[in-house]
Amino acid sequence: MLYIEKNSNSRGANALRNACHALDSTPDTEASYDKLDSSVRREVLESLLQEQGHVCAYCMRRICLSGHPKAKVGNTAAIEHYIVQNPSEEYRERLPDELKSYDERAYSIDYKNLLAVCPGGSEGATAQCCDKSRTLKSNVNQPLRIDPTNETHIKRIEYYTDGRIYSNNPDHNVDLDQLLNLNEPAFSFAQNRLATLQSLQRKIQDTFSGEISLEQWTKYRNSLVAAEATEKPPYLGILLWWLDKKIRKASRR
Repeated sequence: MLYIEKNSNSRGANALRNACHALDSTPDTEASYDKLDSSVRREVLESLLQEQGHVCAYCMRRICLSGHPKAKVGNTAAIEHYIVQNPSEEYRERLPDELKSYDERAYSIDYKNLLAVCPGGSEGATAQCCDKSRTLKSNVNQPLRIDPTNETHIKRIEYYTDGRIYSNNPDHNVDLDQLLNLNEPAFSFAQNRLATLQSLQRKIQDTFSGEISLEQWTKYRNSLVAAEATEKPPYLGILLWWLDKKIRKASRR
């Protein structure tokens, strides 16, 4: 999971506002997500993908729009509502106090509440992840506590040596491991994260010789983020976490 900086002035966000305004201006009609035209939803999804670097908001796998040359079974993006649509009373009761009286319709069309996610597993499969895992009977009444648009939450995420993801916040750890199922063996998440990290480590070994300075670590991290600004590599989170550890260690020398 990566920090996502929402862009409320993106093309998709503007298209959503304009469509909702048009619906609200129509007699006997109130704007809601279900009433949005498919072309508006696609424009919103395009903007979500751009601000996320074309990776899933939760598992960080590569995702694409349907019809994209790279689109295939398992990577077609969909729109996720962070605060769900049509919540149960139990779900509402478990929301933070400041959200318990939220306007359900408003959140369904609030760009800040929308994320781009992966398919989450094939229909009917035993293993599900991301938004599909949230809809399972055991999870459907539990709101997420970890928020990818909250930078403080993301900074508390760490990784075990085998590539499994966790948070040092107990509630967030439950979300990562159970509600989102981001360590599910069926998806090879841990192995893929570890392979991504090992590839970076080999690249750094080939680039530098001897002890790497704080300036070099920082410059390398910044260049990685800048180079991948448009289309982030899958599982970038573990790379930034590892580089940040190296930067902290170098700063203490």
